[in-house]
Amino acid sequence: MYQWIEGNINSQIVTLNSNNITLNQNASEHFRDVKYVTVGIDYDSFELAIHPVTKSELERNTFTISQIHKLSHGNTYTRISNKALCDHISEFIDKELDGIKYSGHFDEKKKLFIINLKEPMMKGRSSL
Repeated sequence: MYQWIEGNINSQIVTLNSNNITLNQNASEHFRDVKYVTVGIDYDSFELAIHPVTKSELERNTFTISQIHKLSHGNTYTRISNKALCDHISEFIDKELDGIKYSGHFDEKKKLFIINLKEPMMKGRSSL
């Protein structure tokens, strides 16, 4: 009898690299209509949060210009390219960001995409 293996067709995956944060196609769906995000770390819960910045938040100057990160959209991904941001995350988790993959989820109530940094899905390329 076969034991069927689950795939990741519906998984929302975030890959952390030294220069960028990449969201797979499923995770990207929450950011298709925005050009900017803010990124935050909850130091107590060890979570990374990505907040899609709305047009009204931009107009109200809800966030400072230094808190806003530009998104790059591809057909199957969304990327935040910011070396300083990635260096900060790397220092916080005390790991080199070399393609570490994390599962994430979008919290509709908080309007945040949340990544638990305690539980990587798989190690980066250099750790294999």
